[in-house]
Amino acid sequence: MSAAAEALTTGPAGYIADRFRPQFHDTRTSAAAGSVLSLLEGGTPADLDFGALNVFLRTGLFLGGTTPFRHIRAPCPPVPVLAPADLTREQAVAGYIDLFRQAMTRLLDRHDGQPFALGLSGGRDSRHILLQAVALGRRPAFCWTVANPALPEDTAVAATLAERCGVRHVLVTPADGLAAELEKNRRTDFCSRQHRWMVGALPALRGIGHLYDGIGGDVLSESAVLKPEWVALMAAGRLDELAEALVPPGPLPLVADPGRFPDRADAVRRVAAELARHRPAVNPLASFFFWNRTRRDIGESPFALLAEGSRQVHAPFLDDDLFAFLASLPARLTLKTGLHTEAIRRAFPAFADIPYAAKAARPRPPSAIAVLRLAAGLAARPAGLADRRGVVARLLRAALVPARREDAGWILTTAAYLGQITRPLGR
Repeated sequence: MSAAAEALTTGPAGYIADRFRPQFHDTRTSAAAGSVLSLLEGGTPADLDFGALNVFLRTGLFLGGTTPFRHIRAPCPPVPVLAPADLTREQAVAGYIDLFRQAMTRLLDRHDGQPFALGLSGGRDSRHILLQAVALGRRPAFCWTVANPALPEDTAVAATLAERCGVRHVLVTPADGLAAELEKNRRTDFCSRQHRWMVGALPALRGIGHLYDGIGGDVLSESAVLKPEWVALMAAGRLDELAEALVPPGPLPLVADPGRFPDRADAVRRVAAELARHRPAVNPLASFFFWNRTRRDIGESPFALLAEGSRQVHAPFLDDDLFAFLASLPARLTLKTGLHTEAIRRAFPAFADIPYAAKAARPRPPSAIAVLRLAAGLAARPAGLADRRGVVARLLRAALVPARREDAGWILTTAAYLGQITRPLGR
């Protein structure tokens, strides 16, 4: 481990990756478990934390160590404080290439000879993993791609990459509908609005003991979520303005009794307070999103939903040395500068002709019949915190008005969550 990584972690190797694996504890008894459901089944009260839920329903984030439940918390590690790296762009690219190769070598050596699978998209992170594994002579048993209708180019780009690398490519049919949404909520500790489609990948991964995932690469080195205007507000210390921009305006959607929740101003205050916690970081906005979105939301997919049984999930971008390097880079080197794209191109020039998938596509909306079935399914379930009448009315409008048909997706996500969170152990 490098000196920078040791200064960062003050602990054993694997510190960053370990912080991503789901860990929860009961604040009353200190009982700990790897999932929220395990604590609830063990007797932890399911009292709701309406302040944390207010932030989550507005932003999709549970900040710090909060969860939907008042007596359950996740670890909230201190913000890593690193010295800014005084590097040229050329040095940053070269360092990225070398440290990523080192991270992949370390992980592959841990399960030498044992087959592994890689979730392959049309983006940069999983491509870097695949090309580096092949360069090290360690091809995956197969790569798999969810045929996400919101990302139609992913399938074609991933298939091309796999073919050029001589690796079998498996196309996964995405899971959809109410049953998949409810299962996703349970598997992701009720901490994410995303990942429903990933439930469909579980059958394809049966028998695979090792899985590789590209989590963390984007926000650390080339992320669309780091808008320049937000970075500028963070740098200027205008945290209240930034929090206002991060919390969407308007009332809580589909909630039956908004009076049970704090108002939007409370959510803004909580976001501003969490932003302040990350100000010591070299790239404070990236740090905020890394620990609150990448770790607590995105991380639930590889480390909870897909990590069934004894399956091990390996995340090279969470390698301590690589993280310490990337987290020490100032925003000027990572903010829409193509740093990761350049590192991949320079390390693997033979693959530079394969484009990256565009992410601006809108998914094909469901049919009117599918929306009506969804309305019937939600109407038959306990409403919980949801405004049942409002949910059904919105879905009926979506079924009857083609221009509103795509609303069915967010209505399903929100209504299913609001109905399920009041009875998390219900089946």
